[in-house]
Amino acid sequence: MGRGQQTISGDVEMLAGSSPRRDFLRMDKRKLLTVALCVSFLTLVVVSYNMCFETPATSTEAMVFLQEKPFPNSLEEGTNTSSFNSDTNGSDFQVQSNVEGTKNLTDTDNPVTGPTEASAEADALVKDTDASEQEETKEGDSETTTDSSSSISVESSPQVDATVEPPTEIESPNFLTGSPVGNDTSKQNEDDLSDTERSESSVIAMEGPQLTNITSPENPGACDLFEGSWVPDTRPPQYTNSTCKFIQGHQDCMKNGRPDTGYLHWKWQPYKCDLPRIDARAFLSTMRGRSVVFAGDSISRNQFQSLLCILSQAEMPFLKYQSPDDKNVAYVFPSTNFTFTIRWSPYLVHVEEKQVTRSDNETITVPYIHIDELDKSWADYAPGADILQLSTGQWWFKPGLFLQGGQPIGGHTCDGWETECKEIGFSDAYRTAIRNVLQGILSIPGFTGSVVFRSFSPDHFENGRWDNGGECVRTTPGGVAMHYVTKWMLDIQKEAFKNVTGTLNAADKLRIKMLNVTNIAQFRADAHPNVYRTFQPYSKEHQGFVQKDCLHWCLPGSIDTWNDLLVQSLQDVIHR
Repeated sequence: MGRGQQTISGDVEMLAGSSPRRDFLRMDKRKLLTVALCVSFLTLVVVSYNMCFETPATSTEAMVFLQEKPFPNSLEEGTNTSSFNSDTNGSDFQVQSNVEGTKNLTDTDNPVTGPTEASAEADALVKDTDASEQEETKEGDSETTTDSSSSISVESSPQVDATVEPPTEIESPNFLTGSPVGNDTSKQNEDDLSDTERSESSVIAMEGPQLTNITSPENPGACDLFEGSWVPDTRPPQYTNSTCKFIQGHQDCMKNGRPDTGYLHWKWQPYKCDLPRIDARAFLSTMRGRSVVFAGDSISRNQFQSLLCILSQAEMPFLKYQSPDDKNVAYVFPSTNFTFTIRWSPYLVHVEEKQVTRSDNETITVPYIHIDELDKSWADYAPGADILQLSTGQWWFKPGLFLQGGQPIGGHTCDGWETECKEIGFSDAYRTAIRNVLQGILSIPGFTGSVVFRSFSPDHFENGRWDNGGECVRTTPGGVAMHYVTKWMLDIQKEAFKNVTGTLNAADKLRIKMLNVTNIAQFRADAHPNVYRTFQPYSKEHQGFVQKDCLHWCLPGSIDTWNDLLVQSLQDVIHR
C-alpha cells in the first residue's frame, strides 16, 4: 500500500471511531491551523517582496543613502606625477607557500589604536577636493622615498597554487593567447556538466541576473563572454609591481604589504569558451600606427594603468604628454607607434566649478554640470582615436547643480543653498547625460573610430561605509551581494545605451559597444586594496585608523580581466 493510500486509510479509520463532538473540535482545530499557516505564508510573501523586489521607492532610498554617505573626494580623483614615475625597483614579490604565523586580513590583534599620522590622513579624506589632492600628493611623495627593497611573505590560498613565477614571454601569432572564443574547449562547458558538477563549479554564483552578450546580439549562438564564473588559476599574474612602473602607490597592494596573494589566482571562465589573456607583443603589432583613448574618473585610470602594465611587458613606452596635475597622460610604444592616452573626465560632460554661498554664509565650491555639452577634455581628442572607451559613475553621487541649454534644471544634495538649487536628485540628469554623450560622440567631426561604454564599477564596503569603519577583508571571490545602488546605476546605463543604439543605423551600431563588467566585478570583493592603499598600514607609524579603499582595484588583480574582455570584444575593430 502506498504512502498516500495509508494516509487516507488512517483518516477513514479515525473518523469512523470518532464522536460528533470530537469530530467538530478536530475540524475546528484544523481550520485554526489552516488560517495560521495562511497568515504566516502571506507575511513571508510581504516581507520577501519588500526585501527583494525593486520598487520605484528605490531611487528615493538611494538618494538618501548617497546624501548621507557620498564617496570621499580622494577616492575618486587621480594623484600626481609620482604615481606614474614610481621606482621600477619596487619591493620584491616573493611568495612562500604555507608560511606559519602569517596573519590574515581578518586578524583582530593588529595594533590599530592611538592617534597617528594615519588619523590625520583619514581626516583629510573627507575634506574638499583641494585638500584631498594635497593628501594624495604627500602620500605619493612619501612612497617614492620609502625603502622598496622589502620582500613580501604570504600564505597561499588552499584553493589555488599561489606560486608566482616571473612573467614568461609567449610567442603566438595572435594577440590573444589560449583558445579562440567560440571553441567549446572550456573545462566549464555547461552542456557537459551534470547537475552535481554544475553546482560544484558554480560555488561562486553570479549575483543578479545573467548578462547577455550585447557585443553580438545578432548571433545568439556565439559564446557569451559575460556568462561564467571565477575559477582557480595557477598561472602567474601578467605582471608584478617589480615589472611595471605604472602602478599608483595606493593601488600597489604588493608593495604596500598585502599578505595574501590568492586574489591573483582566479580567472574569469565563460561557460562555453575561454577568455584568453592579451598577448602584448602581438597586440601592439596589430595596433600599429593607431590610438586608444580612455576617458573617465579614477576607475578609468585604474583600468588604463592595468593595460599599460600588460603592454609594457612587451615594450616600454615613452611619455609623450603629461599634464601638470598628472590627470591627462599619453604614452607611445616606439616600435609600432601605438598611442595610449588617458583623459580625466569624471562626468564626461562639461563641468564648471563655481563658488556658492550657503544660507549660513559659508562659501562652498559646487560643480555646475552641463548635461547636454560634451567635455572637451576628451571630445577634442576623439578625432584622432581609433578606439575610445568612456565611463562615468561615482562622481554623480556628489552635490552638484545640473544645467541644460545653459539653464539650471535642479541639483543633487542642495543642502544649505536651496536658493540656487532645486533638489531633484541626480538619476534623471545622469540618464540624460549618458544619452547625450553616446549620441554626441558619433557626431563629432572627424571621429570615425569605435566607442566602448564601460559599465559601473561596484564597491564592496562591508560592516560600514568608507567613513565609519567599512572594510573589504575577503580573500576569495564572492560572498557580497550587489548593493541596490550598484544595480540602479547599471540599469540606468543599460537603458540609456539601449535607447541610443536602438535609433542608430546599421553602420553606426557596429561602432558602439557596451563593456558590461559590473556583474563580473561584483564577485571580486577580495581584489580591493582595503588598508593596503597605504604602505605597511599595520606598522608602528600607522597605529590607529587607516583609510580603507574598497572602491579601486589592486594592480595586478581582477581588473586586468576587464582589459582581456575589452580586447576580445573588439576583435572586429582591431583586425579591421
